[in-house]
Amino acid sequence: MLGDRLRQLATTNPAAITDILRPQPVFANGQQRGYRIYPGRNRSQFNRLGLLPGDLVTAINGTPLDDASRGMDILQTMNTASAVTMTVERNGETVQVNVNNAQVAADAAAAAALPEAIPVNEVPDPSGDSAE
Repeated sequence: MLGDRLRQLATTNPAAITDILRPQPVFANGQQRGYRIYPGRNRSQFNRLGLLPGDLVTAINGTPLDDASRGMDILQTMNTASAVTMTVERNGETVQVNVNNAQVAADAAAAAALPEAIPVNEVPDPSGDSAE
């Protein structure tokens, strides 16, 4: 039941992935190699996924990201799949990064439910006195 609820969150908040990462296409000799990724607005979630700024994603779920016309479509499947495996080139090595989209959506929903922090200099003085 909890798994179904997390999948529902992923479905109702398809932007959760794009809030976390920003993809930029990478070409070499006129051929697309993949997408270099950088943190989106939710930098902490980006880091929790095991990603590093500048990672080059070359495949998602085994499908190469070497075709510009379908590359963004494949990246968008990250929004609807319950889990994604990304093949990443990092520092000259190829690594696999597993992303649990249901957890991403749950974390995004939890973060959205938290009240915004009030800067310390804007917290009202409980005594009503002003130090000015």
